[in-house]
Amino acid sequence: MVADRRRMMGARAAAEHVVTDPEDPCLEALGDLLPRVLHLLSMLEFAQRYLHPPVLPALASQLAPLAAELSEAVTRFTAPSWPAPLQSLRDRVLEAATLASGACAGLEDATPEDVPRAYRALRRATHAQEALWPLAAVLPPVSRFFLERALHEAAAAELLGRLELEAAAPRPGRGLFHTDNDRTQRGGWSAYVPEGVADAEPMPLVMALHGGSGHGRDFLFAWLREARTRGCVLVAPTSPQHTWSFPGLAAPGVDDTDAHRLFELVTRLRELLPIDASRMLLTGMSDGGSYALMSGLREASPFTALAPFSCVLAPEVMLDGRIARARDLPIRWVHGALDWMFPPERAREGVLALEGAGARVDYVELEDLSHCHAREECARVLDWMGVPRPGA
Repeated sequence: MVADRRRMMGARAAAEHVVTDPEDPCLEALGDLLPRVLHLLSMLEFAQRYLHPPVLPALASQLAPLAAELSEAVTRFTAPSWPAPLQSLRDRVLEAATLASGACAGLEDATPEDVPRAYRALRRATHAQEALWPLAAVLPPVSRFFLERALHEAAAAELLGRLELEAAAPRPGRGLFHTDNDRTQRGGWSAYVPEGVADAEPMPLVMALHGGSGHGRDFLFAWLREARTRGCVLVAPTSPQHTWSFPGLAAPGVDDTDAHRLFELVTRLRELLPIDASRMLLTGMSDGGSYALMSGLREASPFTALAPFSCVLAPEVMLDGRIARARDLPIRWVHGALDWMFPPERAREGVLALEGAGARVDYVELEDLSHCHAREECARVLDWMGVPRPGA
């Protein structure tokens, strides 16, 4: 947390230097490179959403010209002599550009027979977003990147203004935090606490669970834009093992222990923050979606709604009787008709079982979705929960 605060202070000092020296050639270089970085990151999100083994080469070929243009812009970006106050900003934009280019190169190297390699390559795009995040406090284009795309411009301008005022006098405990959650660590968590919400105002909670072999520090960015736009507390834990503690799956002989950790984390957050107890969502992708169902149906679960993505209903849920807790529980299940890991037939079977137990299931099957996280559904899940978009 201290390191993140130092990065923010460095970014703010750099931005002040740019504003007070409008003729600085570094400003022209920044205006050339930064929009290209943001555009390529948006296109990488597009590739991540539509990643399907047969179309992988086509996605990579669409990104290649953008990556080449970005490389040329990086050469221009590094040409000026950057003064000390601007070096932190330069380094962050350059890091993001390098990571975005690396994601494109990784996609180009992947093959339809090795889709996990493509998934790993796309993680670099998330790392690029993290590199840019401190600049959201001082550069409006970056701040806008971390808001929902569908936000009306008048509402976006009003929200950006509030966030700018907050950045000028930041409150403790607001922003992005990581607890024992470097990418070399497991068992920690990352969290975002919205800056633009009053201290005492109750905030919805979103807990987002990554997929198998994933990491919470990465998966946080799958929901950050929506949480920041709508004033939600967002927490993304990392499983202690390579996946969540499905009996016998995370590691031989391991019992289901992660649910207790997740529930304890919710308790800690509610002690620290004014959480809206009527709007607490547990969501997840792939293994994370399956575990959201598995843990969210426990008797001790504090969650008021579940939103599993691209997953299955674990048989333990029915064998041990916990599916009975599904009665009247709102569940929005998002799945892809092209899912090659968990065919949609299995998802529909799970939906029927939950409906048979009395759950209020809203099943969304997307015809063009493979085994991917449907980012556009994050906002729709919050709509479904009754968390309004500004200006709506």
